[in-house]
Amino acid sequence: MIQFRSPSITVRLRAMLAVLALGFPTASLVHAAEVELFAVTIPAVDPWWVDVTRAVGDPNCEPCPCDSGNYAIAPNPTTVYLEAINFQNFTLPAGHVVTNVHADVMCRYDTGQTWDIQIRYGLNGVNDQLLGNFELGSSSLTTCRYRTGAAGNITPPAGGWTAAAVNSLRVKVRQQQGASRLRVKAFRLTVTYVPIDSDNDGTPDINDCAPNNPAIATPRVFYRDLDGDGFGNPGNATAPLCQLNPPAGYVANSSDCNDTNAQINPNTIWYLDADGDLFGDPNSPSAPQCVQPNGYVLSNTDLCPTDPNKIAPGPCGCEVPETDINANGIPDCTESTSILRTVWSTTVPNAAGWTNASNAASATQPTCGESCNCDSGGTYASSASTEWLEATDFASMNIPPGYSGANVRI
Repeated sequence: MIQFRSPSITVRLRAMLAVLALGFPTASLVHAAEVELFAVTIPAVDPWWVDVTRAVGDPNCEPCPCDSGNYAIAPNPTTVYLEAINFQNFTLPAGHVVTNVHADVMCRYDTGQTWDIQIRYGLNGVNDQLLGNFELGSSSLTTCRYRTGAAGNITPPAGGWTAAAVNSLRVKVRQQQGASRLRVKAFRLTVTYVPIDSDNDGTPDINDCAPNNPAIATPRVFYRDLDGDGFGNPGNATAPLCQLNPPAGYVANSSDCNDTNAQINPNTIWYLDADGDLFGDPNSPSAPQCVQPNGYVLSNTDLCPTDPNKIAPGPCGCEVPETDINANGIPDCTESTSILRTVWSTTVPNAAGWTNASNAASATQPTCGESCNCDSGGTYASSASTEWLEATDFASMNIPPGYSGANVRI
């Protein structure tokens, strides 16, 4: 409890979370405040009451001593009321509404009574109409404490409580005919008010950017989605906007790491590229992530993930080249017949007794085929003695996979 004191007013404020009543939905929680207002004017209109001015103000006790120096009424053959006609001024903060007013009186009888203590309330207006009664039970009425009626709360006028209505309230306490001395210590009104929440969304109108739209209360920031993948660029945002839907070309999230490529966003799946051919293995995906992991690519079309030269098995399968040595349109790996390969000597060193020996070296078949002229016309001759002419190197056979040199003819 926080107390603010001045020479003429004492107000207690209680901050709380309260469920709104009087037209507010039960599911809506807002900050409420209570203000206690005490009587400042009690006119001495009845000679039976004495020391009535002492019933003005805020007592600092509960229960309190209500001795003869306080507010008493002498035994009276008729029912007599003591009325507080003026309470501390109530000011309703802007954007708030009063949800309840509660009236009570600190009082007691000198001795136990069969009579109730009655508290009545009314509004200053036409005919000074009384709006209702509070009847208090007769048990324990000799203790001086705040007492209220069975209902406790004052029924608001049509349209609810305004500050003017609260400030016009008056409260009476009744000395019942035939009862013992009634002593009165103080009159009190407890006013509860809350921020207005027109759309019942739990956010007061004073803090609500759209007080009549329960779907939105706080301005939102939207993010540019240049590539249209549904994910926004965190570096390109709007000013806060009080609207549910983003402007054209914007989205509500800011989770895109590449707003120029619709394929790259937080839902992107990357694929392992183990052979480095820039095609990924469809059976080795990453977890969804925006940033490209090391060794992964977007493509998932590599069916030979460990063969950098192939992305599909083909007739020969992964790791086997698709060669066609005899150029017959059939991959070498699938041919079932033998292959004839002819190669020619590529190195014939000059040997003793031989002339122009290097002319016998050729990587291809001589243009004269099987009918060549091998006379002395600049070809290869031997000395009179027996000498060897040796070819030391032949062109590569390039035997395809699955084949072997089963027969060699020279």
